[in-house]
Order: sequence, then C-alpha cells, then structure tokens
Amino acid sequence: MKKIRFVIFSLLMLAINFSTFSKPIYISTGSKVGNYYKFGKDLENNCSNIINIRAKESKGSLENIKNVYKDEDYVFGITQGDAYYLATNIEPKILIKVKKLTPLYKEYIYVLVKKNSNIYRIKDLNNKRVSIGKIGSGSWITGRSLKNVYNISFIEKNFDINTAISKLKNNEIDAVIYVGGKYISPLMGIKKEDNIRMLDFSRDYTLDYLGLYYKDKLEEGVYPFLNRDMVLYTVHSYLIAKNGKNYNKYVNKLKKCFISKKNVFLKLDKKRKLNEKIWESIYVNMENFLNKK
Repeated sequence: MKKIRFVIFSLLMLAINFSTFSKPIYISTGSKVGNYYKFGKDLENNCSNIINIRAKESKGSLENIKNVYKDEDYVFGITQGDAYYLATNIEPKILIKVKKLTPLYKEYIYVLVKKNSNIYRIKDLNNKRVSIGKIGSGSWITGRSLKNVYNISFIEKNFDINTAISKLKNNEIDAVIYVGGKYISPLMGIKKEDNIRMLDFSRDYTLDYLGLYYKDKLEEGVYPFLNRDMVLYTVHSYLIAKNGKNYNKYVNKLKKCFISKKNVFLKLDKKRKLNEKIWESIYVNMENFLNKK
C-alpha cells in the first residue's frame, strides 16, 4: 500500500512539475503588420526547445508595458523608448517591475503628407487632420509627443496605418504620423502616382535635446515614392522583461536562444519578402546584453 501511495505521489509531483514547465509564457508585441509581432513569432517558432514562449498581438507599446507590469502570464514585451519614458514617469513603480533588457533596432518617425500640401515641417500640422495611430500604440505616443514639444494643436485621428494612408490618398486627412522600421509593407505600397511625400528633418533640431530621438538617413529608393535621401528622427525599440521571481531564469533562457540560434535568426532576414535587416540590427544592438554575465 505504501508503495502504491508513493507511486501515486510521485506521479502527481511529476504531473505538477511538467505542467509548470510546459505552461507557456507570453511576449506582448503589436499588430500583425508590424515588426514587433514578427520578432515575437520568430522567437516562438525557433526557441521552443529552450523556452516555451508565445507571441501575443497587442495595441502596441503602452499595452505591452501594461501587460508585462500587471499580467503574470506576460514575461516579455517590446516598446519604444519614448513610450517607456512616458510610462515610467507617470507610474515610477514600473521602473522596478519592468526592466529594459536591451535595445533592439531603431524605428523611423514617418510624417506623410500630400505633395501639393503646404506642410513642410511639424509646425505646419497646426489645425490639420492628423492620424497618429491607435490609442496606446508607439505611433500614438510619438504623435502626442510631437504635438506637445512643438506646441501645436491638430485634429487627432486614430486610424491604423493602412486606413490612414488610404484616407491621405483621398484627401480625407492631411497627414499621417507613423513609427516603424525600414521597408515596412504599408509604405512599400505607396506609389509615385499617389502624390505622397515625406517630411525631412535635416534642418529641424527641436527633438535633439530630449535624449529620446536621434537623426538618421533614409536612403533614396527604400520606398517606391522616395526619390531622394531623407533625414528622419528615429526612436529605439527595447525588449522589456518582468522583474519577478523567475526573472533570471527566463532572461537566461532567452539569452541562450539568442546565442544558440543566431545563424537561424540571421537567415530569416534573407527570407523576408522585403529587404528588411531586422535581426542583423538586433544582434548589433544586443551585443552588450549577450556578453553580460
């Protein structure tokens, strides 16, 4: 009888341990058209033998911070640097519970207008109809930041990027503010005949002092409608993690995946339909994180 009880007890403990081990953890990403979601799915599809991680679609940066901060199932997330700065200033406790692990890659701040418009700088958006993305998204945060820093007032619209571009083409709005990487598919679909242009920030120094935004060149031809090099502001995206009791375990597992699957991830860049170099940029920015003991 004692043997039977011992066997039953052992099986129960094994089942509990297996259940705990097999329970997935989640990374909060973004919409399915964006790079955050692609990054999360790449982890899900290639790290399963190391860490049982699942990518979850979200509304974007602020929701990702909230999920990691408040939801036990969310261990990782991705957010823009300006969104993290804003969230931690509003709620300082987030600094303790949600850690920035590493920068991932820089994202460009795209401001799209019609070619025949009189909008040539951010100040010209005053009193215009401007889509800045879904509430809580990284684009929404950046759009609100631009509004405050440049001390302007515009009629805010909260369309997703594809809807916003369509409405811009049809003159239903005056501008689109969107934050994303290079070669993003919604902008790849804009043709020269759509008569859309992008604002250049080469002579604008307004955001330089904030320490959140950095200028970079966007080369001619990256998008079909781009006929010259542009200087845009960029913002870094970051991988964040829940600073809980299992912090070291999960972070070390994820780090192990990044190191052991490096060649796999770099090959994904070549398989993309577009000329994105997401993982190449990620590994450049993750060097300090991966080398840290």
